[in-house]
Amino acid sequence: MDDSFVECTSVLPSNDYKLYPFTRHVFLSGGLAVGKTTILNYIRSVCFNVDDIFFVQEYIDYDVEGEKRLESLHNGLIKNYQFQKYVLQCYKKQFKRNEFKNARVVIWERHLGEALSIFCENDDSLTDEERKDIKNEIDYLCEIYDIPGLNNINVKFVRIDTTSIEIERIIQMLLNGVIYPMLMKNYRHDLFVLLYCGDLKEQFRRVQKRGRNIELSLYKKDDDLFKINDTYFKFYLKHDKIIN
Repeated sequence: MDDSFVECTSVLPSNDYKLYPFTRHVFLSGGLAVGKTTILNYIRSVCFNVDDIFFVQEYIDYDVEGEKRLESLHNGLIKNYQFQKYVLQCYKKQFKRNEFKNARVVIWERHLGEALSIFCENDDSLTDEERKDIKNEIDYLCEIYDIPGLNNINVKFVRIDTTSIEIERIIQMLLNGVIYPMLMKNYRHDLFVLLYCGDLKEQFRRVQKRGRNIELSLYKKDDDLFKINDTYFKFYLKHDKIIN
């Protein structure tokens, strides 16, 4: 992981920065209890007074009704189509803020494209029309708000095992090797970081420790996490292969 991470933190020659977009994006992604929120919260606490950084939150942290919406989905009260449209609306509300539009660095908890590529991937309840509508909205939001799609050649992919590398070290690598150079316009790429937990038992322990009711009802043993982890790795490998 270290070699690929260092490679992706290469800087531009000082006289070439104008060739690249002003705003850079860092997408922190991955399955359950892999460290996304912990890393984001720490970086946010360090950069709380940096006007040039904007943090895009996942629906469950952005909207107080987020966990209830998730429970409604899994209890069959709403369809996945309705839920993913709600997720995209939470993103859209954040995109409309001037802080987002003026940011030099945007740090995300998940890419909005995951609404379709991850959370609709194995859902047979979605019609072709619903899938197309979700895809069209994602594409529209990416275009109008200048958000790099995951097939964009400028997006580089790295994966990090949060059980083999300490969270504190990952945070320092992201700050010193990626975010600060981005602020100085000395970073060549947008970055997609797949965080994962190489120890399934440890991941399950983390799920239990944070105690979200809906997760506890869905994941009753460590093997139950395999499906979502597998979906993320297939997603990562697909896009990493396309770009590289």
